[in-house]
Amino acid sequence: MASSSGLWPNAVGSYRHSSHHGPYWWRRHVGRKVSMSNVISGLSSENSETIGFVLSCVFASAIDVSELRAWCVYVIDQNDVESIPPYVFDLMDFDQPLVHLYKVIGFAPVWKHSDDEAGALYGIAAQRGKVIYDAVVNSEAALELLKSNPLIADKFRQTFPFLNLPAPSN
Repeated sequence: MASSSGLWPNAVGSYRHSSHHGPYWWRRHVGRKVSMSNVISGLSSENSETIGFVLSCVFASAIDVSELRAWCVYVIDQNDVESIPPYVFDLMDFDQPLVHLYKVIGFAPVWKHSDDEAGALYGIAAQRGKVIYDAVVNSEAALELLKSNPLIADKFRQTFPFLNLPAPSN
């Protein structure tokens, strides 16, 4: 049964849109009008802030690959299909080692951030109870960085409105 967001987990825990009916299901969105206020920017090689942030979240374990796939569905639902880079559709079926993300995207996205902001992403992972691999800071320090960089939590909530980011424990 589909959730209210239109997403449902499949047997391996990844997310598919409830109307997925083969490899070209997204064509039903072609020509759909969307409000310009809903258009997600930062997905191109010229402006890669959003996809850079998303990949930084993946590499910091703030989101996992199934949540990356769910983000792709969200992007498709929020945008006119013709304006979405082809790699977003490819990422919906991504099941390779993370190192191959750049190959799928076709360029190296850039998210402009400080070291503390990068550390705050590990704080999001810790706050969400994710297993953190190759962290540049320990969980306690990462949670402190998240507290001192609340705009990172705001950016996470804006980028992934369908995910839960629990309030920090005191």
